[in-house]
Amino acid sequence: MRACCLITMIVLLNCPVHAGGPEFVAGASFFDPTIKGVPVTWPQGVVSYFTDQGDLSPTLLGPNADSFVATAFGMWNSVSTSAILMTQAGTWPET
Repeated sequence: MRACCLITMIVLLNCPVHAGGPEFVAGASFFDPTIKGVPVTWPQGVVSYFTDQGDLSPTLLGPNADSFVATAFGMWNSVSTSAILMTQAGTWPET
């Protein structure tokens, strides 16, 4: 049993993983290929975000997730050296 667990861990730890990025966040089209390598910026440093209307999981309901995100962005907004301001612009129209 111990050997099986060890082999499973070795296999899982050697699998490639991907963090979020344009390929995995912005869909299959990525961004305009003519601006490849150019950082994504927001006008005047204001980032408007939208939240989902539904629940993320049985343990994280929609309103709790909204509060979680607002709290996290609030922490970034309170950093005096930060050049961005994140504001909730509403919810996505789909449920």
